Amino acid sequence: GVGMYAQTGTDASASAGALRDKADSLYNAQLYDEAKAAALEGLGRLKDSTQHHRVAKTDSETLGDLLNLLAIIGIRQGHFDEAAGYARQCNELDLSGGDPDMISSSYNTLAAIYMSMRQPKEAEKYILKALSYAEDADNPERKAVLNGIASEVYHHMGQEEQSLDYAT
Repeated sequence: GVGMYAQTGTDASASAGALRDKADSLYNAQLYDEAKAAALEGLGRLKDSTQHHRVAKTDSETLGDLLNLLAIIGIRQGHFDEAAGYARQCNELDLSGGDPDMISSSYNTLAAIYMSMRQPKEAEKYILKALSYAEDADNPERKAVLNGIASEVYHHMGQEEQSLDYAT
């Protein structure tokens, strides 16, 4: 019964984690198609292992990592709509997890996607949320990065005064 399930669930989690690490390495080597294939395989393994059970915390982290990887691979490949879909799923997962730093990070990814799509007005919504959560997370490094992105967003919207406010 329980022992057997724990074993299969653990195996699927471990292989999903291994595939996440493989996808990450491939991404860093700029082998985006291969990275995407590994990440999607990892996603499949996790979905199989969690169909009838609540997602364990480690699985939830692996799931978030895989979704984030798929989002940033999509950005690199110029598949922005696909990237936005994965980034939204990652953000929903982060919101349900409640870690303000993670939430800030996934909102930042969404802002980056919309900037890549030349939709600064859409990006503005996400970067402001990212900044708000970074404030809650008390993460000055992330705030500095986000301020730079906010500055860029307002620059692209032609709002130079606001752009300068975030640049300093």
